[in-house]
Amino acid sequence: MAQGAWSDQPLVGDYAGDVGDGGIAFLSNSMMDFAVEANGYSEVPIPYRLEQIGALTFLRWGKDFERQDLILISQKLCFVFRSEKRMEMEGILFEKSNKPSVNRRVIGESALMRAADQYAATSELKDGGTVYSASNLGNALPGKAWAVRTRNSGIGETVRTYWTIGSASEITAQSGFPRKIGALVFSNGYVSYDRPDLYLKNNRVRALRISSDDGKYDFAVNIPDTPNPLVIPLPKDSAEVTIEIRDVYKGTKWNDTCVNFIKGVSKPLADFLSSS
Repeated sequence: MAQGAWSDQPLVGDYAGDVGDGGIAFLSNSMMDFAVEANGYSEVPIPYRLEQIGALTFLRWGKDFERQDLILISQKLCFVFRSEKRMEMEGILFEKSNKPSVNRRVIGESALMRAADQYAATSELKDGGTVYSASNLGNALPGKAWAVRTRNSGIGETVRTYWTIGSASEITAQSGFPRKIGALVFSNGYVSYDRPDLYLKNNRVRALRISSDDGKYDFAVNIPDTPNPLVIPLPKDSAEVTIEIRDVYKGTKWNDTCVNFIKGVSKPLADFLSSS
């Protein structure tokens, strides 16, 4: 992996995972509580620094900053990855004033964030023996992405997301998930722990068009050029949502347009994550 540059970007907030995830609290721009499996869920303050490698941010921590995790973070969401195949933590901003309605430790995994039951795309990149399938959008792990390669950089290509395949009784019995989602969580580009350069080398999404299956809404949204999670609130709870690429940021090497993941969240967390 290429050597990055130290970043002075300040991080704030206390992000809570589920019981198996632990949590992370940024105490200052140099110290944090990082209660995860890698350090025995200890809540002793640990020194950290941020290393910027291309467009990706790595959390370097430990006495000599010998530990390295990829971090995707926004105001209310935090994903930490130990490697290309391992997520260390997926958490939401923990605010005592919101307890218990939006406290992940209380509400549990199923009420936070989930993959769609199906992602159906108009195009998927096949490169050698690898298919960059739309089904990758349900997997937040690095190195998984939906990618398209067309003459117009993927503009006009769509992915339709289905959140409630099966009957209401089947969904309730098997997963306990709400039947509809109130917001999307979008992560842009090709994100790789081992190859952070791939984010800028490939196209990323600049603008989307989002519409519901019942025609109740159809709107455009501009997407920042960052892999950090973006919450996109929906005007109404939906069981099927179509997402269309309307514009892209050009890659420095390839004309393949990539999306890291698209997940859904239901109320009450959809309202909490969408609020300012």
